[in-house]
Amino acid sequence: MQAVPIDFDFISDHPKVKTTKDLYEFIQDAFVENQSHDQELNLTSEFQSEFEKHGFALGNGVAVINIKSPQIMNKFIGFARLAKPLDFNAVDGQTCDLVGVVISPAYHGGLHLRRLSRMSRLLKEKSFLSKLRDAENEDVLTILIREHDLFITDEAA
Repeated sequence: MQAVPIDFDFISDHPKVKTTKDLYEFIQDAFVENQSHDQELNLTSEFQSEFEKHGFALGNGVAVINIKSPQIMNKFIGFARLAKPLDFNAVDGQTCDLVGVVISPAYHGGLHLRRLSRMSRLLKEKSFLSKLRDAENEDVLTILIREHDLFITDEAA
């Protein structure tokens, strides 16, 4: 059974980040810009502490920022290809240049896990990761991600 494609809120190519803190701030800015309410949130420290607890590096230069919070009202899903890989303490010791983002309200328990699982499956195939790294620009990244996502099926729970 084919699943509904991931509805990305942002896909970014080479955001201007040099540290993981810069990345968290970039994601926070994208999150705030995307939200339809005026709630002011300072999620940078929450991103950092939550990532340290629940984020993970998949290996092969891929990390997923995974946050579930009662402060958040709407899901937020994104992807960034970094110009300079960052250290996310991956088991394989590699730094990460491809970063998925899955942020959900606390009450989205099962939905959050499905989003996280789908993002992980999207970013696990080595040949696809090579295509992402070789993409010419953000438009090509977007096309590659959306086309590849169409072929991923949800596994039976």
